[in-house]
Amino acid sequence: MAYIALGAATLAGVTVLFSACSNEPSGTSESVTVAAPDSEVQTESINLKVANDQYAGPAAEPKLGDMYVYSYDLVDENGRMAGDGGGHCQTVDIAGTTITQQCVISNRLAGGQITATALWERGKDLDMTITGGTGAYAGVRGELRATEIGSPNEMYRFTILR
Repeated sequence: MAYIALGAATLAGVTVLFSACSNEPSGTSESVTVAAPDSEVQTESINLKVANDQYAGPAAEPKLGDMYVYSYDLVDENGRMAGDGGGHCQTVDIAGTTITQQCVISNRLAGGQITATALWERGKDLDMTITGGTGAYAGVRGELRATEIGSPNEMYRFTILR
């Protein structure tokens, strides 16, 4: 039986979580060394309003495996078009009234694209992992926070680490 040991290290103000698998009994873990980066991590924040465009999905209450597909425009604080995007969420767990979906989105901005993924408990805000990008966003990581999902006030906050 494999056990997982969790640890954390702080580098340039960023907490890095890591895990090590071991066949040792609980309470014993492998040591993991994390080297400090040569330069500091740069953070960029982008806040955009989401103007939902198209949506398709089951009309009834979700069932395991149901897929929801959507597209949207991204608008800056001055009301100007800043990009667009789309994605899908698939129902992966139903526990009473709690519905969990696995979501993947792609966002097209000036200079490149940013992709993100996460498990989402419907009805709550969504914190997604930025999994990558293209063009000006090639090699980025970070988080995308979606708030007020499905409402006219839906917002995305990209926190990009370079």
